[in-house]
Amino acid sequence: MNSDYAAYKMQTDRVTELEQQLESYVKENERFRKLFWLAREDLIFFSSYNEEIEDWDDDWHPCLNVNDFFAPAADAERIPDKDIDRHLDTLIELGKRFGYMGHLAWTSMRRKEMGPWKGLEYYKPEDVAKFEAAKAWLKETGLFTD
Repeated sequence: MNSDYAAYKMQTDRVTELEQQLESYVKENERFRKLFWLAREDLIFFSSYNEEIEDWDDDWHPCLNVNDFFAPAADAERIPDKDIDRHLDTLIELGKRFGYMGHLAWTSMRRKEMGPWKGLEYYKPEDVAKFEAAKAWLKETGLFTD
């Protein structure tokens, strides 16, 4: 009886381990689906520059393209690894509601930039309105957090 219980316990432990592994794969797959949706919509790109070590590495880091908005130069805002799933959900919702202007709003709030932004003068009035609406939406919903 004791050996039967030991065999049963080994099998159930292995099943539990496999279930946890599967759950981890499902979560990772969902993260990749979100990242590639944002990339397909041309809202993010992937960089090999790692801000944490201030050097290039063999990994890939998702970034928002914010060229020529905050300054007349190539510019990007890295999506932080901490709570990346929460950030991705917010960025997807911003992309669906406000497009690129939503991501500029998210970046301006993340950088605590108050403006005025030189870059806004080059956008159509309806895009500027989207930018302001996106900032207001982020504040209203409480979805923006550092």
